[in-house]
Amino acid sequence: RPSISAVPSHPPSQLPSVSKEPTELPSLRPSISAVPSVSIIPSLQPTMSSHPSQEPSLHESDIPSITNMPTSQRTNLPSVSNAPTRIHSSSPSISSEPSLEPSISRKPSVQPSEHPSVSHWPTHSIAPSISRKPSLQPSEDPSVSHMPTYQSELPSVSSIPTKHIHPSIAPSISFSPTELVGSKVVPCQDGDSEFKVILDTNRAFPFPQFETACMRSYERCPFPEGNINCLGSGSWKAESGRTFDYLATAVFYVRDGSSPSALKVFDLVKPPHQCARAFYKDQFQDFELGDSSLDVSGLWDPNDPNPIHITIIPFNFLGSGSCDNANNIKFQTERSLAVWLSPDEGQASDPGDGSVYCDVTLNPDDCLNLPYWDIEGNDLVLYGTLTDVLKNNAAAPGINIHIPRNYDLNLPINNNLIRFKISSGTGNFNSCSNFVQDGVSECKVDSATIGSYRPTTAKITVSGLGRINGWNALNEQKQNGYIVPDYVDLVAGDDVNTWKNNAKWYIDALLLSLASTSPDEFAIDISGIEVAWGSKLGISPVQLNSPYASDVYGQTFSHPAKLYDFKFVGNWIDGSDGPDMMGHGSFSSFTYTHTSGDNVKIAAPDTKREHLTLLQGSAGCAINLGSNGRGDIDNSAADGVYIHRVLYRKND
Repeated sequence: RPSISAVPSHPPSQLPSVSKEPTELPSLRPSISAVPSVSIIPSLQPTMSSHPSQEPSLHESDIPSITNMPTSQRTNLPSVSNAPTRIHSSSPSISSEPSLEPSISRKPSVQPSEHPSVSHWPTHSIAPSISRKPSLQPSEDPSVSHMPTYQSELPSVSSIPTKHIHPSIAPSISFSPTELVGSKVVPCQDGDSEFKVILDTNRAFPFPQFETACMRSYERCPFPEGNINCLGSGSWKAESGRTFDYLATAVFYVRDGSSPSALKVFDLVKPPHQCARAFYKDQFQDFELGDSSLDVSGLWDPNDPNPIHITIIPFNFLGSGSCDNANNIKFQTERSLAVWLSPDEGQASDPGDGSVYCDVTLNPDDCLNLPYWDIEGNDLVLYGTLTDVLKNNAAAPGINIHIPRNYDLNLPINNNLIRFKISSGTGNFNSCSNFVQDGVSECKVDSATIGSYRPTTAKITVSGLGRINGWNALNEQKQNGYIVPDYVDLVAGDDVNTWKNNAKWYIDALLLSLASTSPDEFAIDISGIEVAWGSKLGISPVQLNSPYASDVYGQTFSHPAKLYDFKFVGNWIDGSDGPDMMGHGSFSSFTYTHTSGDNVKIAAPDTKREHLTLLQGSAGCAINLGSNGRGDIDNSAADGVYIHRVLYRKND
């Protein structure tokens, strides 16, 4: 492709003040059909912004009625089990607090690296691409023209209503948890990212620029012991001996009528790097960090916008030249930044189609319950988080869950269950009933089965730009040495108390594990969300009509699932694979997956995967055709696979 010449810099001038990305009101986006459409991405522009710029202020002093408070504060947390609740003031001041992830002090080194052998961003049109957007219903809230609500106006955790504690499966036997689902929903807590990202848009003043309200950080060595307890240590070391240790993520919602024009990226580690290389699909562009911009206007078609997934790696260079025309580049490969621009915010209001609808920040208990024990027949059962909504709404055509941007759900979404066969014997059933009530009474069991689901004919939809955070399950596994329970060591007459904690961890670690036989085009529809910090399972924490964790696969294999604008990150540990989608005819478009294990797994006929961006460790395959022999893959394809980081060595 023709090379792109350096664009001369201009004298600096005052930029408009920078706004934190607003939590905007639901859009009136029309219903989006599942029928594929063809769009042409316009040509890309040179890397440097055409308008003069200087580093924007980290304060919001130019915005009326906004208290002048810092938007970034760096805090290192030694460890995290349950992150502190963030209480938001009623005044519209803007502040940043520590993120949910732990961090440790690191001093990244800068070492030489080879230029990746990919083409520069082109100066001509990219080939047409097929996209299938989420099947979302229009919002019924017309107030999209109101002033945007800032992050500081998000509700506090204490204000999130909870309606009920789950009913029991057997009315006479129940176990009531002391926590409510609302306690597992927390605003994203910004603060320890090593990068800052600002998005320029074509929106009118006073908000032409947005700093993402929620930077998230994923360190490969997040524990206080540092390198002793790094995740997937051997899987993230290159042939040179250098490692990939840190990923930051930033997500922006580009709402209707807006178009992104440029990104400004600031390296907050001292001393900061001069430059960075941005990878988009199979192209790259070098640009200057800080004052200058990365032009992204050519990647966005305002008439048919698709998600943009970019990976950015900082570098310095020696000698003369400029960032976009440098020689002797030294990449800082230990760190990367993912920036995601999304045209859809998910189903932000009740579609009114008869489904059970939940916004996890408003009515989470209508869709989710905490995992709990109960007795069903002669089985002691540990139930997953969709149990009650499926039991109590058997006639509903769907379950529709929305996780808004800037929020974390510290709870899995699954309809899994684990069954223990209750031992016979005088008084044991009553003793097991007591265990259901108090969680500690002796209950003897003879065997157990983990691959079970609470089956449903309802379509399951999960959307939004928020995150399902698996940190607590990962941390629990690391601290307690939990493994996937196969129960081959369970001896008839064992007390279930020996197995209960490991069983609970396993349910918690299945972050998005769903089985549905809905007759809809896609029985499971996932869009926009970020799923993070997977545990070591040997399979994926994301199971969508998959036989790996299902005793109903004979029913679900003919029911496809869909992923759109889906992000799967922080999966440093080996054995935390990319999504398992094994319903025949499953489909994905615009996915960003960061894992050490098998990444893109194609294991069912008529599977279509397109626009796949990968960050790949060496413990598994970037593309696993057949998923280790699980089934035939006739008429399946992966079209558009972009591996922005890969840690394979020559002997792998």
